[in-house]
Amino acid sequence: MSDKGNVDSEEQERKATAARLRFEKATSEIASEHRFGGSDAGSTEIELMEAATRLVQEARKDRH
Repeated sequence: MSDKGNVDSEEQERKATAARLRFEKATSEIASEHRFGGSDAGSTEIELMEAATRLVQEARKDRH
């Protein structure tokens, strides 16, 4: 792979890692606010991810 290809790949990997860390932090913060699930707060990880996805989609709609 060329040097440019290596740099592009490394940059893409850094961006993906940063995005994952931001997502994990946001999910954790939202979960700590008990914004997911019902009163028992027994949401599964999939339910948390689905709710987070809905929140992101709603936020994007609000920006446009």
